[in-house]
Amino acid sequence: ASASASASASASASASAAVRCPGAWELVYCFPTSEYGVSPAQPVEILQFGRALTEDCESLHRQTRELQFEVDRESVLSGFALHVTIDCGGGAPIISSAEPGTHWDNCLVLIERDVQVRRGDVVDLVADIDLESKDPTYSFKAQLRRRGTADVEPPALLLDTVIA
Repeated sequence: ASASASASASASASASAAVRCPGAWELVYCFPTSEYGVSPAQPVEILQFGRALTEDCESLHRQTRELQFEVDRESVLSGFALHVTIDCGGGAPIISSAEPGTHWDNCLVLIERDVQVRRGDVVDLVADIDLESKDPTYSFKAQLRRRGTADVEPPALLLDTVIA
């Protein structure tokens, strides 16, 4: 059995909300991640129950992921949608908060300000997860690399935050 938290770079329907709190969690019940995602989801955190750890995880308590989200359509990037997927194995149905019909919330981590993205742009996300303390800590750093500008334009910082 395993659980994973996955992220997708997302355009948000609530991007123009009256109060914007960049870098903070915003719980959104039944947020339609597939409708607003500008790239496919990738795992940020993996918990495996009763199995050996995968090579890319130092331990269950500390994990680092370096992800690259290639933007697949023109949109306005608002942040990252985090959802949970549970796979109990043995033929049991896989449950994901990214799909309709679950009671689990999705989390949105908003970037400092909305940014226009184009197909082929790449959003780099480094996620550090520390579950060793009483209060888990999640660190996110995101940068935008524009398609075709790698040699002339440095990546733009979108997010650099710690959530405890």
